[in-house]
Amino acid sequence: MTTAKSIPMNNKLINILWIDDQYDILKDEANQAKLAGFRLNPFRSLNAGMQELETNYANYEAVLLDAKFYENEGDVAATESTDNAFRAKERILKLSGKKEFEIFVLSGQAKDPEAIDGSFHKSFSNFYQKGNAADNDRLWKDIAVAVDRQPLVQLRRKYCSVFAVCTDAYISDDLEAIIIPLLTDFEDGNLNVDHFNVIRKVVEKLGVAISGYNLVPSELDTINSIARFLCGDWSSKTKNSTSYRLQWNQFPLEVGKMLSSLVQSTQAGSHPDYLDRHIREMKTDYWVRASFFQLLAILEWFKPFVDSSPEIKYDRRYS
Repeated sequence: MTTAKSIPMNNKLINILWIDDQYDILKDEANQAKLAGFRLNPFRSLNAGMQELETNYANYEAVLLDAKFYENEGDVAATESTDNAFRAKERILKLSGKKEFEIFVLSGQAKDPEAIDGSFHKSFSNFYQKGNAADNDRLWKDIAVAVDRQPLVQLRRKYCSVFAVCTDAYISDDLEAIIIPLLTDFEDGNLNVDHFNVIRKVVEKLGVAISGYNLVPSELDTINSIARFLCGDWSSKTKNSTSYRLQWNQFPLEVGKMLSSLVQSTQAGSHPDYLDRHIREMKTDYWVRASFFQLLAILEWFKPFVDSSPEIKYDRRYS
């Protein structure tokens, strides 16, 4: 049988790592999880499941275990053991410096005193009986409470309009890897002048997306020329070149001006002479925060604007 693959967390379902050697016949559990807003990413064995969690811990918000399961994917029936649950817990606790996980156990072994003794229940207090309707209902509610305590889940809910564009359908799937540390640093009060470079990376990805949606002439291939164009200016001021300008009332110029301001503030090579010195001397983060909020405002604007299927008209000139 094949092992479940690593999956990104890029939609509304929240990922839960699940280790159960019989997961393929537990369709009801997977469906109940989905209805509760969770995606169970299943593995049969300790080592396969934990390798996934240790590698991609950022993608998961909780762990669901059977009481007894295999050590390795190729193991055969009757080699399942509760020892593997204890070993899984040990490895999960070692991740606590990176991310903490609450562990839940859903098992059909609840009435087997030889398999599930007092020490097991003491170590795994979140224990639920398979096939018990009340336990199943309680399981998903308890997982939801635990997931709500996860910092990343709180971040996603607070900035849902920002995460909505972190997909290839709008800007880019890999935008999350840049956005999450930026939002976290803001929430922790740790914005500094170095975050101009981070904001710049997001702006450049936004520029690619703007071009990809044909919101600007295809010849405009830099964020600087895109910003000038969306601000209502001619895109090029050099001689012997083709330049483009928006026709009147084709685009919200407030957005264009905000983007232009953001590009200037985060422009590589231009801000160190003044902004860096000013921010370091004043020992405040006001300017960085201003750019941060400009970025959020533009990202929040982008999705509904694209969804409206705008048709952008512009003039062309050669000088």
